Amino acid sequence: MLFFIQVPEVFYYAQKAVLHPTAPLFDQEAQSLKPRCVRALKRIFILCDNDKDGALSDVELNEFQVFIHEAYSTFYVQQQAAWLFVI
Repeated sequence: MLFFIQVPEVFYYAQKAVLHPTAPLFDQEAQSLKPRCVRALKRIFILCDNDKDGALSDVELNEFQVFIHEAYSTFYVQQQAAWLFVI
């Protein structure tokens, strides 16, 4: 039986692999996060856990999401400005 490959799906996964590689974060063979990734996530948690109770409250999680969104938005705007300058 012949399997048909969906061309858009192939491009989607190829683009995903290039733009968002998992190899630096995840060990496929061990099926676990790599040690540097674990350390980074723990550090992020420690920085966000303002009341030091070992859990992120709704407020702490919201502050983290707002911070990340603003940082991403700023980066995205800068990238767009760079592209407009090139064009």
